Amino acid sequence: MSTNSTSPYEHFFHYKSGRWLWDEESRQPESVGAQSCVSITKLAEGGYNKVFRLVMDNGSVAIARIPNPNAGPAYKTTASEVATMDFNRTQYPVPKVFAWSATANNPVEAEYIVMEEAPGIQLEDVYGNIYFATDPFPGCETAKVVGDIPAELKRVAEERFTIGPVVDREFWNGKRASMVIDRGPCKFNPFAFQYDYANREIAWISSFAVPKPQKDIFVASKSQNSPSSPISLYKMFLCTIPYLFPKNEKLSGSTLWHWDIHSANLFVEGSRSTSLID
Repeated sequence: MSTNSTSPYEHFFHYKSGRWLWDEESRQPESVGAQSCVSITKLAEGGYNKVFRLVMDNGSVAIARIPNPNAGPAYKTTASEVATMDFNRTQYPVPKVFAWSATANNPVEAEYIVMEEAPGIQLEDVYGNIYFATDPFPGCETAKVVGDIPAELKRVAEERFTIGPVVDREFWNGKRASMVIDRGPCKFNPFAFQYDYANREIAWISSFAVPKPQKDIFVASKSQNSPSSPISLYKMFLCTIPYLFPKNEKLSGSTLWHWDIHSANLFVEGSRSTSLID
């Protein structure tokens, strides 16, 4: 990465910590009842986001997250994460989102999420595909909540949220982003997702896989270096899919899943869980 830049915020994207004055007005201070942000401290650079702690002129604090380029399709990833956080707040202690933008057409010049700071301390210090119904994505389906859940919560979920295309990076990396493939929703069916997964790889291999030169020391064999071999394997996998999952819908139904749940993403106060992030 080149370090030559005319941007006054270049230091925000380097691995270092500190305290800076930030005079530019933006919507972030207004979202927490303040007029301006007086300091920004870079907290972390995770696998998918850069995280900053914003201190306002009225003493309030907010957390700002800017996605890394590897996080996935920027618009869909940001919009889906905000909707998922809002959905989780109906039952779990998830930080409230104050402001967000799924495009870079804003004063920050990047996609961002501004949310409340998680209360408590990280658990590790103690012990060692959802969108809003108003998001303009084609092919979305109404979110249906099943199980022993209050009728009012089901109604709110079905009116406020939709199930749309998956934002998993495996469906968007490199050339896959331009491919016309099925990214869901998968009709709430685990079989459909596996079919989409295998067909996606078959399509990518058929269009973009390039065999390595035979003299390449990393080529194990001619068969492994041939696109036809993995395609044949995926086709065999497609034949096994009907036998991989139980037919009982209660055992194979859709479940909200946290991809990165560990002690650093859990906050506690005493014996009480206070917040769940990322």
